[in-house]
Amino acid sequence: MVNGYCEANLIKKSYELFLILSNQGNISKGSCFKLLDKLCKADGIQEAIMLLDTVMALNVGLGKIMYYKAIAAMCQDGKLEYARSLFHLFIKKGFTPDLITYTIMINTYCRINYLQKAHELFEDMKRKGIKPDVVTYTVILDGNLKANLRRHFLSPSGKRTWDVTSLWREMQQMEITQDVVSYTVLIDGQIRAANFQDAISLFDEMVDRGIQPDTVTYSAMISGFCIRGNMEKDDTLLKEMSSKGMTPDSDLISAFKRGIMKARKDKWKTLVHTAKISPQQRRGEPVPQDLLNRVLTAHAYWCHHQAKQHGHGKNRALTMKTPEASAGELSVGAVLVIM
Repeated sequence: MVNGYCEANLIKKSYELFLILSNQGNISKGSCFKLLDKLCKADGIQEAIMLLDTVMALNVGLGKIMYYKAIAAMCQDGKLEYARSLFHLFIKKGFTPDLITYTIMINTYCRINYLQKAHELFEDMKRKGIKPDVVTYTVILDGNLKANLRRHFLSPSGKRTWDVTSLWREMQQMEITQDVVSYTVLIDGQIRAANFQDAISLFDEMVDRGIQPDTVTYSAMISGFCIRGNMEKDDTLLKEMSSKGMTPDSDLISAFKRGIMKARKDKWKTLVHTAKISPQQRRGEPVPQDLLNRVLTAHAYWCHHQAKQHGHGKNRALTMKTPEASAGELSVGAVLVIM
């Protein structure tokens, strides 16, 4: 009946029936877990704590496991403050959290930007002889990188930054094998901080160690180089993705298009600077023929590249030729519109 009320979302009736049955010593493991999950998701924090206390008093061996489940359920449902309260209550009752619970709470503190608390828990678990695993390190690495980025934009100087490098080195010293997720977190963090060379080094290191990049890794790299307008590097990465059967999503395609536009503008600025175009020519006077040829060739290349990558037209990319025009027919202003 407890399960039935839970399935019907009649949480209050389910809880009342549970109390009656528990007084008779008649509870089932499945019913406890189901009701606890429902209470956590329905803001029934006090009822959830009462249920936990009842189960512990019955000494049926479910108390500790159910605390783990309750903390995890609250974190998953976004009730982070409730999860914090329950975690500290759990410790006050004399329990020692396990690796998973520590990791969940470290992640919770990182999500609400309580990095100091996250680090305190991280050190506490190590003091108690609980060895962090690759997931724990990845969680705190990600939290630190995001916190450093926030500090950089909000207050570029005078604020504490978290040492990500020492955490990465600590993982290696503890012989914790980094995986694709931990590498991707660090690569993405370096790209967001505009440390592109460090991101490339990490990407190459990952591949050299036999860890294959996934779609998220490639997306982080490609998005970063799109921002820089480095379309040659992006082209290589996209080809790698394709060869491994990975398909870029719509966000990545949009980023790639923006990168192409940036590359076009950068190329135009370089051409203008190299050719030393006069102010008169910028206002619409004829373009020198050699500059015109170079600009049109660059334009044709990028049109070809864009059409090929995004499938715009069956034959357009293959038949694209540099338009023929004379310097007297096209002005610098018109070339800028093309670009």
